[in-house]
Amino acid sequence: MKRKPLSQPKAMIIVAVVAGVFSLLAAAIAAKGVWGPDLPASIPTLTPKPTVVGTPLMGEDISVGGVVGETISANNITVVVDEVTAYSENALTTGYVLVVVKARISNGSCYYIISPFIKLIDDFSNEYVDWGAALAGNFQLPALSSVPNGKSAAGILVYQVPEPALANKLRLSINLSDGICSEPPTRLVVFFNDVIIPATPTP
Repeated sequence: MKRKPLSQPKAMIIVAVVAGVFSLLAAAIAAKGVWGPDLPASIPTLTPKPTVVGTPLMGEDISVGGVVGETISANNITVVVDEVTAYSENALTTGYVLVVVKARISNGSCYYIISPFIKLIDDFSNEYVDWGAALAGNFQLPALSSVPNGKSAAGILVYQVPEPALANKLRLSINLSDGICSEPPTRLVVFFNDVIIPATPTP
């Protein structure tokens, strides 16, 4: 069955419609420069999260935890506690013992790490400060008093704690947040709870 040819008026209308559609497309392409959806002027970049080695801890800072003998790392700072020992002699106060922490720290951050930032904390949140600068000579080992940024150091930290605190879960906490360094606050914690610390005489 043959189709009847379109009448001249209908053909002219179809041609006009098609021409109008192509005119609109050409105008859109000229205005946008490309055909497609609008693109943002700039693509936002994502700040990568710093890499941590160890067990991430709760908190707003960059926090990581580990145990004695384990390497932990956060914000380009690496910490290893090699040994923890308690001594009942040479303590500065009766009823106290000296907890000696042998550690290694590598500091690749912009922080300047000093021993007041490295505290011993018990399970009741009591904090103890390092006496290594004064007492390290008794143990014939260097004090781990500071680690400048870009440097590494090894030595001992010495803490005086009440002897009953040895039964608590002691931990070494390095807490860095000086407001000067451009890097985020950083906390590295080494737990001693799986280490028995006998009160032994000073060698």
